[in-house]
Amino acid sequence: MPVRVASRSPPGRPLLSFPHPPGTGASVLEHLLGDRATIPPVMGVFLERTRRMHPDVCRFISEIVYDGRLDGIPGLARQATAFGTGRDR
Repeated sequence: MPVRVASRSPPGRPLLSFPHPPGTGASVLEHLLGDRATIPPVMGVFLERTRRMHPDVCRFISEIVYDGRLDGIPGLARQATAFGTGRDR
């Protein structure tokens, strides 16, 4: 087990460095999900409705991050910002 002792540590490096087994950097959720992007129904609850994202944004995020399982509540298409939605340009 290598141990490094120094008077000053470079930024982002600990004074003592111990090797860790593979997989120890993953969260508990990452371990449970494995290669899946979202939690399967047999393992828990996925909240498939957003109350915040415009449908255009939600559709993109849903496909990229949530296996197409995320949808918005009715009425979110009326949302806008002072800068527009980005689709009106």
